[in-house]
Formats: sequence, C-alpha cells, structure tokens
Amino acid sequence: MGSNVEKHPDRFDEFLAASTDGILLWDANLNLIDLNQTATDLWQINADTAFGKSIIALIPDLTKNGRFDKLLTVITKGKPITFEQEISVFSQEKTLLIKAIPIDNGLGIVATDVTKLKTTESALSKSEDKFRFLIESMDDVFFVLDANGKIKYISPAIERISDYYPSELLNQRFIDHIFLDDRHFFENVCSNNNDGDNKSYEYRLVTKSGELRW
Repeated sequence: MGSNVEKHPDRFDEFLAASTDGILLWDANLNLIDLNQTATDLWQINADTAFGKSIIALIPDLTKNGRFDKLLTVITKGKPITFEQEISVFSQEKTLLIKAIPIDNGLGIVATDVTKLKTTESALSKSEDKFRFLIESMDDVFFVLDANGKIKYISPAIERISDYYPSELLNQRFIDHIFLDDRHFFENVCSNNNDGDNKSYEYRLVTKSGELRW
C-alpha cells in the first residue's frame, strides 16, 4: 500500500477526507503519521499538534487491557484484530468498531461508529424478550412450523395439554400429534391461512400417554 500512496498522494488524501470512518495511520512505534477529519472529531484530537505523538498520548483508551501489545503484534505478525471501544464525544456515548490492520511497517486503524446499530440490536433484543415472555405466559399453545410442517418453536403451554415438553416436539411434524380423524381440520387451517382466511377449527391432540384432548 505504501508504494501506491507515494504514487498517488492526492487520491489517498481524498479518500481519507471522504471516509465516514475514522482512519489513523501509525508508524512501527505507534506514533501518529496521518489521520482524517472523522478521527479528529471522534477522539477530539488536535491535528495541528498530534503528528509524531504516540497512541498512548493521543488515545490512551485504545491501549488499555493489554491492547497496546496486541496492536504491536498486528505490526510484527501481520494479523489484523477487531474490537469494540466505548467513547464519549461531547457528552454523547458512542460505540466504535475498531479494526487494526498492518500497513507496510506500521499500523492502520479504522474506526466505524456502530452506536445506532448497537442501539437497534438492543431494542430488538428487548422486544424479542417481551414477545417471548408474552407467548410463554399464554394458556393457549403458540407454535411455529417450517415449510414442511415441522415444529421450530412451541410454547410451554403444550406440556399442560399434551404432557410433552416443548423440546420433545421440536423438528417433529405437528400434524402427526393430531388425532387422525381431525387432521383434515388442521390441513384446512393451513390452507385457509395461505389464502388469507382467518377461520378457526377445533381438533384433538394425542397426548404422550395416548389420550385425546381438545
């Protein structure tokens, strides 16, 4: 990469300036060679006085928990590493995905702001937890089938009705646990749901002991 940068310094500067990721270049001793505006904003670095300073002086948080030695290892062994870092920018908490990449005899660090992604993941996780709590608290049986009619999820209420633990029914065809004479009702339910019809039907389940229950 170094030779290409030397041949096309203007293009490289344009790339740094246009990148929405924070990019920093360090020499073999982890002293700063170059950085873009995004990196300046993320870590509030004074670009006028930063060049030549060590990573420990400029971004001490990046070197905590043994990371300084790991960053040096990226240079010596040529294997990139990835980790997350929490930072505060103007009193706003942000999460950065840090990629440390060997470049010539030095190191390149690319920092991607994943704060919104982490917030979305957290919200989805909380939503899923609430949905699961609701489903698992219901008296009615809730189940999810794949395209072949096999059970991919079934709520705990099935144990009260059939004496089967949910885990015992996973990957089994749900229709196989319906009383033979009632299976056409279940088939109608599946067919009508595909057609957008929300009619309901009753059918009997065969319990673990062979009893029939509605």
